Amino acid sequence: MACSFYVYYKVDPARQGEIEPLVYTLLGRVACRTGIQGRLLKKLDGSSAWMEVYEGISDAAVFDRILQELCERYDIDILIDRHTERFEEMYRSSAVCD
Repeated sequence: MACSFYVYYKVDPARQGEIEPLVYTLLGRVACRTGIQGRLLKKLDGSSAWMEVYEGISDAAVFDRILQELCERYDIDILIDRHTERFEEMYRSSAVCD
């Protein structure tokens, strides 16, 4: 079964201009290396919380290794205190309409 990675962190608004292009680069490199198109989300409440979402991962260990390698290459973890959660899909709903 496929799994998903959710990577969340807060970005200092004063450093957003520096961090945003790095995260975009990271998402692009992850896609090139893994074929997984990540998404970057920003919390709606106006806070500085961001989340990267990577879905449809078939090999969590390989994906995790590649993600860590890329974060090290671009010094992402030096600039951002990232937290990663991994979830395995249990069920996918289908329309059940009367």
